[in-house]
Amino acid sequence: MKISIVIPMYNAGTTINLLLDDLENQVSKNFEVVIVDDFSRDNSVHIVEHRLDKMRNVNLIKQPQNFGRSVARNEGLRLVTGDYVVFIDSDDRVSKFFISDFEALYNANPNSDLLITGWTNNLSAMKNRDIKFEADVLSRFELLNRSFLDKRVYYSIWNKAFRVGAILQTNTLFQEFVYAEDLAFIVDFVVRTNNFNATVNFDQVDYTWQVYDGNHVGMGSKTETNAIFEQNYKSMKYVFRRLFESDIEEKQVLINSIRYITLQHYVHYPNFRNRREFLKDFGGALRTKVSIVSKLRLIFNYLFGIKIERVLYAIYVGIKGK
Repeated sequence: MKISIVIPMYNAGTTINLLLDDLENQVSKNFEVVIVDDFSRDNSVHIVEHRLDKMRNVNLIKQPQNFGRSVARNEGLRLVTGDYVVFIDSDDRVSKFFISDFEALYNANPNSDLLITGWTNNLSAMKNRDIKFEADVLSRFELLNRSFLDKRVYYSIWNKAFRVGAILQTNTLFQEFVYAEDLAFIVDFVVRTNNFNATVNFDQVDYTWQVYDGNHVGMGSKTETNAIFEQNYKSMKYVFRRLFESDIEEKQVLINSIRYITLQHYVHYPNFRNRREFLKDFGGALRTKVSIVSKLRLIFNYLFGIKIERVLYAIYVGIKGK
């Protein structure tokens, strides 16, 4: 089993070397890397080119202009030759077991359409747990619902290896959304794949999302946050539609879960939707199977806004950054 890694790159001169170090130090060498440079204006391309002679499994593709990360990922998908494909952001890090842990999941279930390991971020204390390897198999509904509500699974593509054959068969591509394009990709892939199943082991924490001031959605000015909301809600409506059109019996549960995670971040911006639509989303969100504390927090944020919460988070990021 061979894994392909697709890395969209844009102005990653300060981070790409560290990621390439991580990939060069992998325990398993059975993988290829496709880096798609999205018309970087810094020294990113030079850094990668300098390492190509030593890292023969790395391919660099240069886009003629800046198209965005969805187009870059789709271009990478067109060129992969592996059995599974993993997507890594150019400013993140992976452990030396990143590839070998995916291989272990595959060996536990060679028919799996999706392989998932654990992830963390640079502000978290969550690390790899030294316990016996145990893999779980999830159905379509289980995978999607846990992607929406369980942060160990999460609705990002970071910690996931997708079966390339299923991607080609279902013609799944990244939509050109500014935000949440990875969530749309996951939902498209899962609902389109026949007899879908995923194999997971969250205790193997191999991917680290590098959180820093500037790449965390929702920390900008009101104007920036409003623009982010418009883009996020556009992609969320796409996901609503894909779930509604699916043949998943429990799709209403999934739709309510999407309503919950949308309102969790933007419940204090109801003016972007008509009142009737907002109340429908809010009612569905409150029917989601989350803790009563989470539901009370949603209500509190609707009534009073989340300015205090945003300030506290900014302080937390600042302290951890030091």
